[in-house]
Amino acid sequence: MKTNEDLQQDVEDALKWEPLLEAAEIGVAVKNGIVTLSGTVDNYLKKMQAEEAAKKVAGVTAVVETIDVKLPDSKARTDYDIAVEVVSALQDNWNIPADCVKVKVEHGYVYLSGTLPWDYQREAAKRTIHDIEGVKEVVNLIHITSKEATPIERQKVIDALLRHWSINANNIHVAVSGSTVILTGFVSSLYQKEEAEKVVWKAPGVTHVDNQLNIDFDFTNL
Repeated sequence: MKTNEDLQQDVEDALKWEPLLEAAEIGVAVKNGIVTLSGTVDNYLKKMQAEEAAKKVAGVTAVVETIDVKLPDSKARTDYDIAVEVVSALQDNWNIPADCVKVKVEHGYVYLSGTLPWDYQREAAKRTIHDIEGVKEVVNLIHITSKEATPIERQKVIDALLRHWSINANNIHVAVSGSTVILTGFVSSLYQKEEAEKVVWKAPGVTHVDNQLNIDFDFTNL
């Protein structure tokens, strides 16, 4: 079992383990398993690494991320500069079908919209622009519209979850409603919850995942 103080220390240690991050950049607060990250970094990639590192710590049930991205004045960029680089990066990524993703940049915030047939393409679009200088946040509004005409096979989704090394799928219930997969039950970490959703998104025909999984972890002195 962990206390909030134990969990805070674990998260701080996980952040220190990331080569790009400096301990003084990120503040960590914990209450009832919910981790709040704060501070200021000089690029969006650092912000994402901090969030991912916190999610992988055992006992974290949710991450509230309030980290700001601020470039030094000497490296300030216009929205136009950022937009040009974002569009170019998306065009160069062979995972993303041409002309399917629309881009809007406002005050350093990049908004992605449009439709794609697979979730991995949607995630690739977001990852492609993580390290573009000047990006403060990526808002991924891309919708998934599957081209698969066959129904989702529930048992194949279950089998895929059972095969995953990091997921205890025995406590996960899978339901299918049209092109939506609903996950209920329990996992032991936020990382497992997100990994389960990633597995489901790989099933042909899925356009939405309703992830209702709860995180079951023992705390003391809450």
